[in-house]
Amino acid sequence: MKKMILIAGVPLLMGASACAGDRGSRQLALDASCGAICDELQGAWIATVTPGSAATTACSDPRADQTPVTFPTGALGLGEVDLSLSASGKVVEFHSAAAPPRIAGTVDPATLAITFDLHDGQGSAIRCSGLLERFTNPGGSEGWTAATRCDTGTVGAVECRLDPPMQASLLVQRILPEGSP
Repeated sequence: MKKMILIAGVPLLMGASACAGDRGSRQLALDASCGAICDELQGAWIATVTPGSAATTACSDPRADQTPVTFPTGALGLGEVDLSLSASGKVVEFHSAAAPPRIAGTVDPATLAITFDLHDGQGSAIRCSGLLERFTNPGGSEGWTAATRCDTGTVGAVECRLDPPMQASLLVQRILPEGSP
C-alpha cells in the first residue's frame, strides 16, 4: 500500500513544480500552456538603445556595408507583445502584436537568457542578447529588466556586424493593483 501511495503522489509533485511561479525567485516557471511564464512577462515593453546609431560592416552582402541603423534617443514603446511557448517547449517566444513588428525573440526560463531582434522601422534590425533580472518598485510596479549587447544586425535579409556595437536596455513593467504585496 505504501508503494502505491508514493507512486501515485509523484505526478502531483511533478505537476506542482512545473506550473507554480515563485515571485521571489530569479527563475520563471514553465508549464505546457505557457501560463505562468507568460503571465510573468505581461506588461508594458520598453527599450532604450545606445548609442542611437551605428553603421553595418562585414555584411554577408557587401552592398549593405555602411548602412546606417538609427533608433530614437529616448525610450521606445514597443506596444503589446504576444507570448507563446515554443514548439520545443523549452523557450518562450515573443513578438510585437502590431504590424510591422518592432521586437521578436526568445526567453529561456531556466537561465533567464533573452535574445531578440529590435527593428528600426526602416528595414534594419539589431540582434541583442543578455539576461533578465526581476525588479520590484515600492511605488507599485514590478517586472523584468535586461541590459543587452547588440553586436550584429540585419539589413533586410543580409547579416552584418554593427560599428559601434549597440546596447539595448529592455524593461517589462506591470503596474500592481493597490494593496498588492
